[in-house]
Amino acid sequence: LTMQESFYPTYLGHIAQTLLYIENNFSKQRHLSEALNYYQKALTMQEGYYSSDNINIAHTFSSIGTILCDQGKYEEAIEYHQKAITIYKKYHPSDHTNHASCLNDIGKILYRQKKYENALECHTKALELQQKYYETDNSTIANTYNHIGIVRYGEGRYDDAIFFYEKALAMYEKYSTTRHADIAIILSNIGRSYNHQEKYEQALIYQEKALNIRQTYYPTIFLNIADSYNYIANIRSNEHKFEEALEYYKKTLDIQLNSSSITEHQISVTYFNLSTAYARIGLLDDAITTAEKSIEQLLKIFPLDHPEVKENQAQLEIVRQKKWLQQVLTN
Repeated sequence: LTMQESFYPTYLGHIAQTLLYIENNFSKQRHLSEALNYYQKALTMQEGYYSSDNINIAHTFSSIGTILCDQGKYEEAIEYHQKAITIYKKYHPSDHTNHASCLNDIGKILYRQKKYENALECHTKALELQQKYYETDNSTIANTYNHIGIVRYGEGRYDDAIFFYEKALAMYEKYSTTRHADIAIILSNIGRSYNHQEKYEQALIYQEKALNIRQTYYPTIFLNIADSYNYIANIRSNEHKFEEALEYYKKTLDIQLNSSSITEHQISVTYFNLSTAYARIGLLDDAITTAEKSIEQLLKIFPLDHPEVKENQAQLEIVRQKKWLQQVLTN
């Protein structure tokens, strides 16, 4: 980058591309503010170098939207994705793939906002574009089926969710057998749906399949393995098999505490789950300790009056009262 700026200062398109490479590394490392800064610099250069209808500008709009979404700035994120769509539709009408990708990105944001009907509309439009563009089913269409399944899951329509997940899974297994990570995600999503339907045996089968794939093909991507441990723990907890749930929650926490990309909120949830499991088997000292740690993590990101902090404090107080009553009865 320094050499380009020194010797080729007018080659703004090339400099912008280098900035995008730098941003991509920041994004992968979850340094979102730095990533956004480089994207915005690249966009400024692109707008000075290319015509306003250039597809590279549309790509950068979309990428900025993705970063803003990760920062929780959902309305701004949607605006940038819509800017990208405007370019794709007006100047590149045959470019269905990028247009569909932006629609899926907007759908994912609307899902996070719990605007399920609007999210479903975006994913359905994306699917229609993809089916026009591609001659046969493929992993791109499978990905959109998965998004539709996720929306149905959010609505609590678990049978519908499983239907779309299974369509996605069938496509991955037929056309993209080496995309093990995607297959594991779909298997896990099916397992989570069965868990909500209280079909625990089926749920466990799918989660164990997902875990096996992750341990076989991605043994160093620990957070995905932690997700599998956590989902299996949830199933065992729902079955009231709390000792088994504890072992999987402990495995989850061990990975999370050794990861630089995990959030305080995720760690807090695991401590909360541990506290609940400890309390259910009568290990109240451990339940109190983990409840306190859950609150400690939450207070790093939320104020004292946040609903989730209050919920955890209430959980802690219940366990403390049980401990007090236990001491009274044993004295």
